[in-house]
Amino acid sequence: MEWAARFSALVTRYQSTIRGLYYGHTHEEGMALMRSFEDPTVTVGVMLMPGSLTAYNGRTPGFRIFTVDEETKLPIDYDQYRLNVSKWNEVHEGQIEWEIVYTFLDEYSLEDMSLKSIDAMVDRFVDDNDLVNTFQLNIHTGTWKY
Repeated sequence: MEWAARFSALVTRYQSTIRGLYYGHTHEEGMALMRSFEDPTVTVGVMLMPGSLTAYNGRTPGFRIFTVDEETKLPIDYDQYRLNVSKWNEVHEGQIEWEIVYTFLDEYSLEDMSLKSIDAMVDRFVDDNDLVNTFQLNIHTGTWKY
């Protein structure tokens, strides 16, 4: 069994315990659905990737701050921060300021971060070009530079 299949089987088995799947070092902001090992039509988790603090390959540095439900420990929302490197390279003084560029729920018109809501958002990609463009721009950290 390959690594991805084993990981999927573990996430499927412990989906009621796992509170989130958080990743880094991708240099892109994004998310991906984790499908059930037993039934690939069932989403058992969402892999969340916040981007990077570096400006690697023309990307905009960024990070996320998650709001988490104290009782369930499930994510409720997150704020995506980015740094306008060009601006701060010109200023050369003062403390840099990270800007909140979006909150997840507002950016994608969601009521919550449940698997059901995120699945429905992904389903909207088929017919909603504006949503797809927003998602693609965010994957590329707010810039189309490569």
